[in-house]
Amino acid sequence: MKKIEQNIPDIFNILRALAVLCIYIIHSVMIIKAHYPDVKIPWGLYTPAWGGIWILFALSGYLLGKGFYNNKYKTDFNGIKEFWLNRIIRIVPMYWFFLLLTFLFVNPQWFINENIKVLIPLFTFTYNGIPGIDGVGATWFISTIMQLYLLAPLVYKFIFAKIKTHQIWILLLIIGLGMGLRCLADLFDLDYYRWNYTFSLSNLDIFFGGMFLNALTQKSFDNKYKKILRPIAFIILFIIIIAFTHKLSMKINWFYKYIAPSIFLSNTLLIVYLFDVKDKIKSLPLTFNNVVKNPLRFIEAFGIISFGFYLYHSIILHIIPGVVSADNPTALIFGTIIGTFIITTIWATCIYFMIEKPSNKFRYSLTRNNNK
Repeated sequence: MKKIEQNIPDIFNILRALAVLCIYIIHSVMIIKAHYPDVKIPWGLYTPAWGGIWILFALSGYLLGKGFYNNKYKTDFNGIKEFWLNRIIRIVPMYWFFLLLTFLFVNPQWFINENIKVLIPLFTFTYNGIPGIDGVGATWFISTIMQLYLLAPLVYKFIFAKIKTHQIWILLLIIGLGMGLRCLADLFDLDYYRWNYTFSLSNLDIFFGGMFLNALTQKSFDNKYKKILRPIAFIILFIIIIAFTHKLSMKINWFYKYIAPSIFLSNTLLIVYLFDVKDKIKSLPLTFNNVVKNPLRFIEAFGIISFGFYLYHSIILHIIPGVVSADNPTALIFGTIIGTFIITTIWATCIYFMIEKPSNKFRYSLTRNNNK
């Protein structure tokens, strides 16, 4: 039977869009404050960027996990090799092009003055430095996610594929262990950024929690309770974002650093579980007419280009405040945020069609050929 199609947004791109917006808005605030320290920023703009990162980690784990749970990828040598090649094609062209543009045209003095050894981690996905908003600093996420991709097929083959019962308890154990390990790192006074936030092993619970959720969703069908809980789960997400936005307007606290990752993970997994059912309604193609008919699909469209937006937003953000007058703080704040958003969205769209979409088309063709 052919699946019913409706003009509804894709839940994964909606979550991606919300996550990247959380990152973007507070980065805008940080750069405005760097240019104009005395400008007062409304508390509602201190969105939880880290929360956005945790959502992206969970989504990445879940979506690649579908490939293993649905047998798209085998766990023999050739299957694992195919998976790794798929990830390389997905990430490397976009990422290396960004690095080359940054070093050759945006910040060449950094490329000239720094020792070449500093560049090796950036190009080999081993950069684990302190996050920043200078463009290059934000690339820690790419390195960390690639390291987790390296582990993913092995974790599935030797651990997850063998777990056939008590999946909900295993998932809760993953969430609890992650929270416990973060608190343990704090107890031993380990540097938060290097050993907790950006360290790939410290994000295992978020990434592999998302991946293991597939054990529950692969046989999950829609029902009236899920329909009722879907808007509630999203309301909870917005409450969490608003609550941490309010806290961040004052300062970063212990709860946000060590407990919030598990809160964002749990809520993201709940939303995915409620929406990604076996008999879900298929979305109509994302065309201009369908977007106009359902404005929520504008958010979905932004989610599709979010990878490029994430890569380039900090670099473009550094330019805009310098050309916006500080005489009117409101115009400065919203001119910077909206102006940069428009420019970055246009550029990310161009990059999507020039590099990301062709790369995706190529990796999909490889998968189809290997499955014949």
